[in-house]
Amino acid sequence: MLIAIAMVITMVPALNSATTEIGGTFTLPNFIAPIEIIDHDCPEMNWIAISDRAGLEAIADNLDGNFYLAADIDLYGEEWLPIGRRHQDHWNDCIERAFRGTFDGQGHVIRNMTITTVNPWVNFRASGLFGFAAGADIKNVGLEDTDINFTVDMLIGPIGGIVGDIIDSSISNVYNTGSVSAAILAANTVGGVAGMIHETTITDSYNIADVSGENIQRSFGTGVSAGGIAGKASQSGYISSSFNTGNVTAVRRSGEWSFAVAGGIIGEADSASVTGSFNTGNVFAAGQRAFAGGIVGYACSEYGRTYIDDCYNAGNITAFSESWAVAAGGIFHADGHVGTSYNAGNVFVEGAFKAPQTGNFVQNGSNNGSSNVMPFTTAEMRMQSTFADFDFENTWTFIAGVNNGMPVLQAFRHMYTPTLLIENADFSEGWIEIRNSTDSALSARGLFLSNDAENLSKLQMPAIIVRASGSVFAGPQGNSTPVHKRMVTSLGFCAGDTLYLSDGAGRILSTFVVPM
Repeated sequence: MLIAIAMVITMVPALNSATTEIGGTFTLPNFIAPIEIIDHDCPEMNWIAISDRAGLEAIADNLDGNFYLAADIDLYGEEWLPIGRRHQDHWNDCIERAFRGTFDGQGHVIRNMTITTVNPWVNFRASGLFGFAAGADIKNVGLEDTDINFTVDMLIGPIGGIVGDIIDSSISNVYNTGSVSAAILAANTVGGVAGMIHETTITDSYNIADVSGENIQRSFGTGVSAGGIAGKASQSGYISSSFNTGNVTAVRRSGEWSFAVAGGIIGEADSASVTGSFNTGNVFAAGQRAFAGGIVGYACSEYGRTYIDDCYNAGNITAFSESWAVAAGGIFHADGHVGTSYNAGNVFVEGAFKAPQTGNFVQNGSNNGSSNVMPFTTAEMRMQSTFADFDFENTWTFIAGVNNGMPVLQAFRHMYTPTLLIENADFSEGWIEIRNSTDSALSARGLFLSNDAENLSKLQMPAIIVRASGSVFAGPQGNSTPVHKRMVTSLGFCAGDTLYLSDGAGRILSTFVVPM
């Protein structure tokens, strides 16, 4: 049966007079990937439940155990001592006590973790929820209102929200909010999720905390690396399906051959990989040698080349040096390979000695990947047609009103609740319903209905307010049912067709399959 419909508006009394953006409710912070509920009684794992601060602290006495969170935990009121450590003590003896077990947050949140002081008897202590981990599995936990912030005239190890230093491990489905900041003596490595990763994967994770690292020593060859996800990644460090929205800053005040490196995802990389990830935070590096990049700040190749693919940056990138080399790139700087990636951020450099380098991609080695970085405006970044080589079936999608209209990861869909839904009102008469499922009025201006995925703008909806729990009905043209407003047009659809509700940028908000 072929039906030509008109747009008919039926109003329902409003519950709330406020008008919100059309499209849906997006919950952030939240977890990128769904949480798999574990079998608490599994004898092979011997799970240990944690529901309070004391339970978290007790992990330090059982670093090989398998733990899960049974409740959210608030750490407010007392400094947190990181779990696991590798450090040099007061007598210069190296002490290593790594967390080597499993930590599954089960979708729970740890709030108000504060690290603002450091044990003066311990040098090289890494900081985070975990200080040092090796052969570990850390997943499904969120950190909210994190406060890692200290200035100390001593040697400190890597600093990250989830973990400071991690080797041969996996981190998945975690996030961090708040701030991670440190000004310390000698080398400084700071990351929103992890300070330093070696032979470690980070997937389905993000940071929305500002990240800042400063090196305060006036000595030869020291520096600072800061990254939205990881401050430094080396020896097959791999990050995928992750993103950063926090601002990233690295500053090295002075010192011969000193450096400052800042990157939206990774600060400094060596034989690392980043795929299917994006950055929207601003990135800034300042030092005698200063390097900044939207995805990776600087890549060297002591262990192997760094690879970046299927990524984009929309943050502004700035590098400043008053005395030596300086470079900034929308994607990254130095030796590596870039697959298809996109940049919409502005790139700025200022240098007093060597000629500054700047561009959407800055290449300082034998790399043939620079042509794969495409510069676009913010408006262009909101159109799917811009991302011709992105995988919108498995990796990327658009969600109206989310991320400034730019692509997000497919996994975001489970964090998104559509507010306008196409439903079957009474299909025996050829009617379908577009329903507002919220308790707030929504504007339908600029929305379209179509049965053709290649032509989403076939039927433009009226510029009206759909009241809370109200509906827009699309029915047979010429139907005699009393209506409030009517827009007559022809939209032919048949049983089995898929109907698409979309916005003016071509983003599909919801779909409905016409019953047979």
